[in-house]
Amino acid sequence: MDNKRQVLRLKVERPEDLWLLYTIIKPGDIARMRTFREIKQGERGRSSSRRIPMTLSIRVKHLEFQPFTNRLRIRGIVVEGPEEFGLKGHHHTFNIDVGSTLTLLRGKGWPRHVIRRLEKSRQWGGKVMIVAVDYDELGASLLTSQGMLNLVEKNLGIHGKEGDRETLTAKALAEAAAQIERFVEKHEPLAIIVGGPGFLKETLAKRLREAPVISSRGTRIIVENASMGGYAGVGEIVRRGTPLEVLRQEELRRAEKLIEELLTTLGRDPSMAAVGLGSTLHAAEMRALRDVIVNDEMISTYDEQVREKVEEILEMADEQRAGITIVPSNTPAGERLSGLGGIAALLRFPLESEEVP
Repeated sequence: MDNKRQVLRLKVERPEDLWLLYTIIKPGDIARMRTFREIKQGERGRSSSRRIPMTLSIRVKHLEFQPFTNRLRIRGIVVEGPEEFGLKGHHHTFNIDVGSTLTLLRGKGWPRHVIRRLEKSRQWGGKVMIVAVDYDELGASLLTSQGMLNLVEKNLGIHGKEGDRETLTAKALAEAAAQIERFVEKHEPLAIIVGGPGFLKETLAKRLREAPVISSRGTRIIVENASMGGYAGVGEIVRRGTPLEVLRQEELRRAEKLIEELLTTLGRDPSMAAVGLGSTLHAAEMRALRDVIVNDEMISTYDEQVREKVEEILEMADEQRAGITIVPSNTPAGERLSGLGGIAALLRFPLESEEVP
């Protein structure tokens, strides 16, 4: 980010980043990136075309994001590019994928709540433990916003050569479960993913569910297939994207809890909640915000008046250190929020009904 907060240079590292970009970019912004453009060459009647790599800047007109496709499309008018191709004023589309790097410019500067969300996205909430086990070895690692922390890799050697295989298996898994339980107590992961080939992972998962520390915390245990145990199996599970999907689900569960709390509050004491754009804006102006819940469609809408009011609410929420939860509209939580006007807030202090527009 530049000193004036006008220019952002971003690298997309995971699918969640694409959705985040979809909610912060709006028509009129300038997007610049390395891209390919179909260029016709040769005389009329004998012309051919080829895709040429180049850097273009476009003024954004439209965005398209399809959930679960891991791609964001940004359409706009070329405002800067190689002069020899005469592309200024022509339409162009950027296809943004995981791994893409782009620069965004906004003349008025990027709001603080946007910067805050971008910074937060670099350090997503929660940790997930990944355990990969087979009859040869077990590996356990912790996925955090700072990266992977390898916890333990140990040889199990369960082959039944030195006694009853069933007894050896039970002993090895009991020791492994006890060690993982200590890791859970220390690191407090949101969930544990247990993977590996065969049925051994199921047996270990059952032991972990019954472990006192894990069951008392309500830590989720998820079973996943992997072709091997040890750190290699852990890496296989991470590359498949399962841990990030677990974190995404946890975010949605938190959104569901907030909406449940909102509905309970509306039934018990409506003065402690605001529902809809007008009421939430009024609560923001009264500096009463505790938690704001908003559908992504409200942020990315092409209705400029609605979008400006939502941005104003989020700016004030940021100033008031209120929580901001943005919910994908195509989820059950998002659908429930749509029924409440797409945006709502839980308040720090009551606002009488006659105060709320």
